[in-house]
Amino acid sequence: MPSQVKGQRARVKSEDNGLGPSLGKVDRIIGRAELDGRRALVTEPRKAQHVERGRAAVEQTDEYVHENPWQSIAIGAGVAALVGIAIGVMLADRR
Repeated sequence: MPSQVKGQRARVKSEDNGLGPSLGKVDRIIGRAELDGRRALVTEPRKAQHVERGRAAVEQTDEYVHENPWQSIAIGAGVAALVGIAIGVMLADRR
């Protein structure tokens, strides 16, 4: 825990002035800030990895589509047909 946070916590506790219940709220807020800071340290490298994987996938897809345009159109049409059939079946079951 940073020394600045410890100092603030100690200062708030020493200036109680009948505000005992609110100190628990202050501790929760400080604890949440510390947790968010630690979470950011862990998740930032993961986000960078996901971004890199996403970029690689986009580049590979773009390359494939440029090399095989008609096959890509056929794949897109096939997927659209399957989605249309699935929606049709779901709507037919509602009747």
